[in-house]
Amino acid sequence: MSEYKFDVAVIGGGPAGSSSAIHLALAGIEVCIFERKNFPREVLCGEFLSKEVGEEIKKLNLFDKFLLLNPQKIKSFSLKNNNLKELSINFQFEAFSLRRSVFDSFLLEEAKISGVKIFQPVEIKSVLKNKDGYALEGKKGNGERISVKSKFIIAAYGKQNILDKNLHRKFVDQKSNLNGIKFHIDKKYLNNFNSEEIQLYVGNGIYCGINSVNKVDATVCFLYNKKEFVSSPRLQISELMKKNKKFSELFNTGLNSILDELKIYGTGNIYFGKRELVKDGIFMVGDSAGVIAPLAGDGIGMALQGSSILCETLISGIRKNYNIDVIGGNYIDNWNKNFSKRVITARIIQWIIFNNKFRNSCIALVKNIPGLLRLFVKLTRGN
Repeated sequence: MSEYKFDVAVIGGGPAGSSSAIHLALAGIEVCIFERKNFPREVLCGEFLSKEVGEEIKKLNLFDKFLLLNPQKIKSFSLKNNNLKELSINFQFEAFSLRRSVFDSFLLEEAKISGVKIFQPVEIKSVLKNKDGYALEGKKGNGERISVKSKFIIAAYGKQNILDKNLHRKFVDQKSNLNGIKFHIDKKYLNNFNSEEIQLYVGNGIYCGINSVNKVDATVCFLYNKKEFVSSPRLQISELMKKNKKFSELFNTGLNSILDELKIYGTGNIYFGKRELVKDGIFMVGDSAGVIAPLAGDGIGMALQGSSILCETLISGIRKNYNIDVIGGNYIDNWNKNFSKRVITARIIQWIIFNNKFRNSCIALVKNIPGLLRLFVKLTRGN
């Protein structure tokens, strides 16, 4: 068994984990990342990179390198309801879109360049708290065991993980009945598609976002209430076509011939309620800390902002020799200050979207008062 010692161990190499590790490494803190999958890999995500993402990447001095990835510029948003009413808005900020496999690999590689030790693919099998911090044990794909001692742990492993159950986190047994699905499609199958716009198509019990991620591909990402759908993810696309004429018109006749061949990424029972931000002294960040309704397009932005908030709090606490309870309390206060209202606002909007009666009434209201749409966008963004 290989043994190591670090100041901070990060579980998860996605945007929240990698950016946290970079922040800490730049501050001279010895840090490692455990990532259980090989990169590049895809995960469920609408792949929209909000203005907050650009701001946080600039803090890490990585923006010029990011632009070399040729991210798709996103300049506007439109919502197309099943009663044919539409809403649209031009963004007053800089935003992009990019495949998660590309973005995540970029950040993890930059963490490595920053001096972060990467354990990949390694899955954490146990976490034990002791008087000096924590003892983690991981397992490689070949069966080799890795033992790490660390003073602090950052959990950035996403929406759900076996560690949530082991830590007895309260949300684990909650049933949301909400499932998410993502796949990529060649834009040649889309009719008159605006590559610089996010398009959201709505039907009863489902909404689907589509946006370009490069010169060839578009992301199709949808959330649905499984109480109203018993069909497969592929058939749900066909069902939404029946419910939303605009959605049907978006695709050309060649789509049905390739639906069965598309690779699908999904997550079941996505919980949007409150989660513990610190559990047994372990700091949660990104989706581990809380999941914002995807229609807000702010998941990756919250991951990067959250990692910045956590690391600033942790670095300050270490330098001032605060104990872990004080650091944890400060992190909870700072996280709530930045995200609580945004998460609740997005959850309310999502509830409206899923409720046919309220959705149609609200869309009609916003249609008559255009300033309301810009207000909703503002309420789901950072400062």
